[in-house]
Amino acid sequence: MYVLSGLAGIGKSTVAYTIASRAAHLNLLGASFFFSRDEADRNNAKKFFTTIAYQLCVYNGTFAEAIGDALKTERGSAAATKDPQDQLRALILNPLRSIVQSRARPILVIVDALDECDEDDERDVVRGLSQLVRELPSFKVILTTLTRYQSVVGAIISVQRPLPVSTLAQLINIDVVEIREVLDNLQSVILLGSDNAPRIYHKSFPDYLTDEARCKDPRLQIDTRICHIRIATRCFEIMDKRLKRNILGLGDPARFMRNEDGLKKDEITDKQIQEKIPQQLRYACVYWDNHLEVAKIEDEALMNELEKFVDEHMLHWLEVLSLIRNFDLAHVAIRVVLKLLKPGSSDLRQLLSDALRFIGKFYELIKRSALHTYYSALPFTPSDSLLYRRYIKDAVDNVCSIEGGPENWDALVANITHGTHWESVDIIKFSLASTLFVSCSYKRLKIWDAVTGTPIFTIAGDS
Repeated sequence: MYVLSGLAGIGKSTVAYTIASRAAHLNLLGASFFFSRDEADRNNAKKFFTTIAYQLCVYNGTFAEAIGDALKTERGSAAATKDPQDQLRALILNPLRSIVQSRARPILVIVDALDECDEDDERDVVRGLSQLVRELPSFKVILTTLTRYQSVVGAIISVQRPLPVSTLAQLINIDVVEIREVLDNLQSVILLGSDNAPRIYHKSFPDYLTDEARCKDPRLQIDTRICHIRIATRCFEIMDKRLKRNILGLGDPARFMRNEDGLKKDEITDKQIQEKIPQQLRYACVYWDNHLEVAKIEDEALMNELEKFVDEHMLHWLEVLSLIRNFDLAHVAIRVVLKLLKPGSSDLRQLLSDALRFIGKFYELIKRSALHTYYSALPFTPSDSLLYRRYIKDAVDNVCSIEGGPENWDALVANITHGTHWESVDIIKFSLASTLFVSCSYKRLKIWDAVTGTPIFTIAGDS
């Protein structure tokens, strides 16, 4: 039996499908089974060996006769409703034993995504397949599965801040119980704190696991880039599933108010906010760009997720960042992506460039009131901009329409306020790369992002 294991997203299923296709072409594929956590008939082993037996009947007429004869017996017919081991013996091992012993050509059985099978049944499948190849050597099994250890430890190493096990489970799509089983065996190197968030005791542990020259065992090695690809992909999946306009469901007049006033007006509790914007969504909204920056975007699936996010959810993302008081991170994330994109024109680049102008122009407004992203900022966005054309549908139920607005972005990047309206600015200086500038008055010094006009840091002076 050949086992192909590794982190999610590295192409194990692609390999399995390719081998199955080529084996079928050579008339060597006896059977295949692809587990799926989301399908009731394919997330357990109840029908695993009966399905293999059926496919073997289709594959070979002699096999079909032998298995058919077995089903006519009382033991054979009863086996279909019994446990997997009984099914294996009654429907495959006993009927085919004498037939395949003299067979020269191998019979290939491919099993994909065993990790998506129920844990108890997973052991039965492995035990049964091992018995199959041991007792009937003509059978060759290729099995793919996710390496739980690598997925869990890789995620703990790669996340940008410690996450509770429940949130980590959502982020890497692994059951909480399975994560705890991995952590139970690593208590000497990973601490599970009072906040239920796993933390690595010492930096030497991840340093060792991520260094191929030092960690020689491939079962222990952690490829951080693959970890970041997986987490970035999951961030986009989580945002795609949960982000929407007016995520908290604010009514009138709360949706037109400042964030804190609107929440108070509609009596939105912290518990309700946690339900609508759970921790995994907060993490995804805040840190997706950090993972993308390490992962790069050569991965086609990841690139598709990025394009979908920018196409459908960028303004919804700005809304959530405003609500969770992280709006200052928006322009940083967009600039990370623009830096990663290959030179040249594309809708993705144009949308992101428009988003930078959008954030700069309406920064203070959106930061104060998330839903004014749609009610005030979007209608006054240049009508010829790709962002406006792509997202104006989100302003469809605005209380009024805007006519005669700007068609193109003008030279004005942003209106910025240094301090109070009577406070004069004495000095403005740009950085050497012109990416930052500083404004200074007798009361304060402010550092700004020169691209978007957003404040980065403030130093208060003597009053």
